[in-house]
Amino acid sequence: MFWFRKKKQVPNQYMVLRPQDKTLYFDKDQSILETCIENQIEIDHSCGGNGSCGTCKINILKGLELLGPREDIELEWAEERSFKESERLACQCPSTHKLEFEI
Repeated sequence: MFWFRKKKQVPNQYMVLRPQDKTLYFDKDQSILETCIENQIEIDHSCGGNGSCGTCKINILKGLELLGPREDIELEWAEERSFKESERLACQCPSTHKLEFEI
């Protein structure tokens, strides 16, 4: 018999993809990339989401202060490619309630 663990739903937690105004609900401990994939949103992620390619760059429109500072992997990409402060890697950022972003 197989036991599957259900993901813990975060009640009423969502992000908004602009300019489509698409509301994306997410599970606890999901990255923004994982939430996009689960919601059938096309987003580049050549490396599969481990932070080694930099192709999942997004622009945070609202809620940047909720994400916290970049971790080492993301910081390296940001410096190498001269990211603006609002540009982040979707694979390295946690899904965050009321965040608004564009791809």
